[in-house]
Amino acid sequence: MLPAHDRSDDPGGGANADATRGDRGFRACNPASIGASSPRCGAAQRERKVLGMEIKGLILQSRKEFVVDNFGEEAWNRVLAKLPDDDRAKLGDLILTARWYPFEIGERLDKAIVDLLGGGDQKLFEDIGAKSAKRSLGKVHKSFLTPGDPQAFLEKADVIYKFYYDTGRREYERTGPASGVLTTHEAKTFSVPDCLTVIGWYKEALRMCGARGVEIVEEECRARGGSCCRYRVTWTE
Repeated sequence: MLPAHDRSDDPGGGANADATRGDRGFRACNPASIGASSPRCGAAQRERKVLGMEIKGLILQSRKEFVVDNFGEEAWNRVLAKLPDDDRAKLGDLILTARWYPFEIGERLDKAIVDLLGGGDQKLFEDIGAKSAKRSLGKVHKSFLTPGDPQAFLEKADVIYKFYYDTGRREYERTGPASGVLTTHEAKTFSVPDCLTVIGWYKEALRMCGARGVEIVEEECRARGGSCCRYRVTWTE
């Protein structure tokens, strides 16, 4: 649990505003509250695009919590030991959940987790994604949930995406009363583990909205040579 003065889950700022500053000295923007086209948000996003794709610390924190809760603190220390010194310095003590971190740190962390704890089985990342959804949607992003209306939740896909990733976009197309397609475009960096956490995250999120029998199949993946990452989503009403 983070100390109260360091908790940066709140995407809106206020008392946590200073914690939303990343390594490069700009404030993380909130596309939902100020608009992705606002001067402040646009400038921050342009600077990050030049420097490389970044992800929110909330994603990294969910990895840490999954490892500690399921395998113990010692296992997390073993994972850290597999990482370069610079990564350990950023992840070893305090992960600020609203801070931007290089995507590559998450990529190296994912590899260490699956190699050490998953026996090479990358399906572990669906479980990590599900835990992340429970944490974020049960607390700071609870307002995204639309109980009893999974379609309304999925229609927020791009707004939700911008809370976690600083480049790219995600669109949703409804294909039936209980089905649709999520597609991620223009992400500068991508990986198979990240796509699996997306699947786990949305499965759990839809269950939290009341959907049953949720199935998500990634039909196209940039990490496997595709032009985008496309997920077909179905559930029972």
